[in-house]
Amino acid sequence: DVSDYFLCVVNDFTSLDQRYLDKLMRLLQNSSKTFREVIVVHNLKEVTHEKVLKHIWKTQVTQIYAEGAAMQTLVAARNHKGELEARQVDWFKTNFSRHVCLANHDSPLGRKINPWATSLLRYWLKSVFVPVDRDFSVVETVVRRATKRLAAFIQQPVNLTLHPGENDWTSYIK
Repeated sequence: DVSDYFLCVVNDFTSLDQRYLDKLMRLLQNSSKTFREVIVVHNLKEVTHEKVLKHIWKTQVTQIYAEGAAMQTLVAARNHKGELEARQVDWFKTNFSRHVCLANHDSPLGRKINPWATSLLRYWLKSVFVPVDRDFSVVETVVRRATKRLAAFIQQPVNLTLHPGENDWTSYIK
């Protein structure tokens, strides 16, 4: 109820990650949310070669989701010279998820794909319809749920409250 969209970042897309994502997608299928997809970022931070990236992408994404489709989207980002440049970003779409990958930031491969993949992510996140006329306060909901979870975890009553921070946009839960 609190989140308008889900962004899941994985390094190595393990079977545990896949089960978690599957559970989350099943929950979203039955939800009343406008945006019912999980955005999965495959943070392949150790990958520096395109052949390795393609192999991992194939074995950890495209072969796992038979009902999915490989997609390409043209997006603009700043290249290494600081100039705006348009490039195609490869990504993968299923009924309830979108997958995109990042490579090692310091490698030529990372410099080749990361700015444009990040630009696509920004576009997805900005284009999501986020309701502003909620029937509840997100902050109060977070405090209430955190109170319940913490009390259940430590098996003692807990009373978390919101306290003002050093400026208007900072608060603390204590």
